[in-house]
Amino acid sequence: MKKIEEKLKHYIERLKQATQPLDPADWRIKKLDIDFVRAVSRIIETRPGINSGQSKYIAEKALAVAAGLDMSAEQTEDVFYAG
Repeated sequence: MKKIEEKLKHYIERLKQATQPLDPADWRIKKLDIDFVRAVSRIIETRPGINSGQSKYIAEKALAVAAGLDMSAEQTEDVFYAG
């Protein structure tokens, strides 16, 4: 059993080392997603009948609901973007 655990730890460590260079790329992709959502939000707010800042207001309310439901950080982020 210990041999399997040692092998597993070894493979996990190798996986961490192999994926470490991906972390900065992941952050850049996430930033692009955030920028895209903000741009779409601004476009939506240019439509007649939509108040300026309404998208932000809805997103903030969505965060409050997510916090009230004790959602994970990843789920909360998804709710924020959906809002």
